[in-house]
Amino acid sequence: MKILATMGIGKYEEMLAVTRPSFERYAALHGYELRVPEVDPAPDRSHKQWAKVAFINQLLPTCDFLLWIDSDAAIVNHSVDIADELPRGQFLGMLEHRYDGQQIPNTGVMAVRSDRHARRFFKEMWDHTQYLETRWHDNAAALEMFGYEFEPEAEPIFCQPGRSTPWLRRTHFFGNEWNSLSQDMALAPRIVHV
Repeated sequence: MKILATMGIGKYEEMLAVTRPSFERYAALHGYELRVPEVDPAPDRSHKQWAKVAFINQLLPTCDFLLWIDSDAAIVNHSVDIADELPRGQFLGMLEHRYDGQQIPNTGVMAVRSDRHARRFFKEMWDHTQYLETRWHDNAAALEMFGYEFEPEAEPIFCQPGRSTPWLRRTHFFGNEWNSLSQDMALAPRIVHV
């Protein structure tokens, strides 16, 4: 089974009302079950970015493949199933944005092959509580797990690849069309993050 997951908690509820139809269409076209939690999966954590990790941890044992898309992103080109773009041997696919001299992996869109590596990765991410109150939250946990050098509170942003880790070696970075940002805009986007 394939799951497309997102959530709209607090200020993101209005965004999800706008983007949800794009998720529903994509799910129907490519055989995903759309899952949106009705209650907060992480009520004890004040920053709701962590609810994403809690929800993913709940869903992974129930599926073969999970596509996470933040509620402030919309699918604008439905023609390709991202599951077909994740190479064999990699359990995780996401974006590494490149702008202003930085290289920044982004957890806003993640394609996850649900195996023992994925379940360990997201459980370990949840346990990185030193980033609970930082600006990058779950994204900072992923950066540390990938071995990046970064300063989560720096202005301007500082993030560069550092040492290679086993997690990084099992991760595939998609082209920016899968998570197009204003700072790293794709010529022909498939998902646009607003």
